[in-house]
Amino acid sequence: MITLGIETSCDETSICIMKDGNILSLQTFSQIDLHKVYGGVVPEIASRDHLNRVDKVAMQCLQFSGVKKTDINLIAYTSEPGLVGSLLTGILFARGLALSLGVPAISVNHILAHVFTCNLTHKVDKNFLCLLVSGGHTAIFNVKDLKSYEILGKSIDDSIGEVFDKLSKALGFGYPGGTIIESLAKFGNDGVYRFNVPLGKKDRYNFSMSGLKTEFLKIIQGLFAKHNVLHGTPYEEVVNNLSGKCNGFYSYAIDIANLCASFQKTVAMVLLDRLQNVIKDFSLNNRVFVMCGGVASNEFIRKEMDKFCSEYGMSFCVPDKHLCTDNAAMIANLGQMIYVSDAS
Repeated sequence: MITLGIETSCDETSICIMKDGNILSLQTFSQIDLHKVYGGVVPEIASRDHLNRVDKVAMQCLQFSGVKKTDINLIAYTSEPGLVGSLLTGILFARGLALSLGVPAISVNHILAHVFTCNLTHKVDKNFLCLLVSGGHTAIFNVKDLKSYEILGKSIDDSIGEVFDKLSKALGFGYPGGTIIESLAKFGNDGVYRFNVPLGKKDRYNFSMSGLKTEFLKIIQGLFAKHNVLHGTPYEEVVNNLSGKCNGFYSYAIDIANLCASFQKTVAMVLLDRLQNVIKDFSLNNRVFVMCGGVASNEFIRKEMDKFCSEYGMSFCVPDKHLCTDNAAMIANLGQMIYVSDAS
């Protein structure tokens, strides 16, 4: 079976050609440079760029795969959740292409596509615990199989990926925040700043990041005043100071690095605290544990999760980094799984 997957839920135009679960070609165009100047994704710009690019990316993907359009047996596309205009572009392109080729089109939930990504890399499709950590969502899933799953905990305010973006913007470093915070944290000491783990015993499974965000913002304002540094100091200047490539405001730069490292460690602590409660209360130790979503590409969080799983006798599965962020391979994968399941 040859499946063409289409992902246009936010700011990536992604197309994948998959044959029997194997990726033949994956082409993803990121709009980061288009949105960077605005400090985040602008829906109107995103949808217009998808419209201008989706057919070109699809043709490029077919060319690299060596597959002809007439060889395609199934089309899978993201239908929800996401930006309305971006989704609509992908939906109409998918349905039009499916109609012209006379093949079925399968609508795919973007969140579930992330959850089942490890079917691609680890052949895990049932009986696993999943932590989804992305720019729009933070949730813990108990998955029995494709049609039977339960959300045990979720974000009640900002998602973790969203907070990374907001904090990077507050520092004056812009978008996307996850990679920026992670790169600065590598220079810092994660024990310098202390943050309170939110919710505590009030809510054992859900996530709240608004309090942490407020604490972080207050510290940033204090550092700006302490070092007499203006908001908007270029990220490159801070990195150059930390790397010893130029003289200047090293004291400020190392304080920022320490803050980023401490916040990143606290995020990992929050995730582990919630997971620990879920595993103990639902007796889910010794299971396969899957982490997915854009934040799952963070190296520090990966290592902390790996150690955590070893302590609880769990097998740790995390997709390759390029499959953690939004991509059409996860859409093609879940679309194919749904089609095969429905056929049987």
